[in-house]
Amino acid sequence: MKRKVYLFFILFLIISGKIFSQDIQKYDKDRNYFFIGPGISWNSFNHDGLDYVIDRYNNTRHGQAGAFRLTSDMGKIHSMLGYEVGFGWVSNKYDNGLFYTMNYQHSTGTTHAEGYGPLDTLSLNLQKRDLKASLDNFAMGIGLMPIQTPVMDIGLGLQMNMTTLNFSTRTNSGNYQNITDGLGEIGFGGGFYMLFNFFLFKGFPLNLSAQPYYFYDFLPSDMSTLSEAINPSTYMNDDDKKQVGKMSHFGLQVQVNLCLFARKQQGSQRHNQDKKKKKRDTKGFSLL
Repeated sequence: MKRKVYLFFILFLIISGKIFSQDIQKYDKDRNYFFIGPGISWNSFNHDGLDYVIDRYNNTRHGQAGAFRLTSDMGKIHSMLGYEVGFGWVSNKYDNGLFYTMNYQHSTGTTHAEGYGPLDTLSLNLQKRDLKASLDNFAMGIGLMPIQTPVMDIGLGLQMNMTTLNFSTRTNSGNYQNITDGLGEIGFGGGFYMLFNFFLFKGFPLNLSAQPYYFYDFLPSDMSTLSEAINPSTYMNDDDKKQVGKMSHFGLQVQVNLCLFARKQQGSQRHNQDKKKKKRDTKGFSLL
């Protein structure tokens, strides 16, 4: 079965390359194309409420009566790495073509702490707690492609985002346990992004795209559920307002795409300009 799938995919690439790129190659800047593919994602996640909860975890475990003694504090989660999949369409029906994109991104960030229990006065049993944050990000965008060179397109766009944030934790070598309810903490907002499409192969329907972006979250999210789970003895004394924050962040997506070229738009402004130029050149040419 796997062999048939691989053969089908290879044949699809070959046929796509012949059909969709036979009269419009990477050296034609008036290209219209659809692209889809998987990639990797990274973001500089930063949430004030999460930072506060982690600080409370560390501050309440330094030898106080009945508390753990941490030998390694829990670090902040300020970076996430994961995968993404997306597609887009670039249309040059008008000058400085429009493009549309849609992406789904899943990224995670982890941190951990180490220490000894309150009764382990001889420090014989080192214990660990791991915390994992998972961010799902769905984005829809639209923008303009003002720069198109033979081997690269550069665009700038705006997008809407919906995010969900979930947490899971484990102690020692146990399994991760989800500690958020339902879909998790929900974020909604928008931002701007750039689209870089690189055409690395002539006559073969693959390209590489990169999307640096900034997401601004409109909805505050509350980390009190997380605080109750990892700070069961102290969470009730914590400041509720300091446990609230937003999921705004910078990020980068790099994607390898199957890129299907369409034929030139016969009614496009750029196509009509080319036809007029050819007519002028023909009229100005004569045999002596």
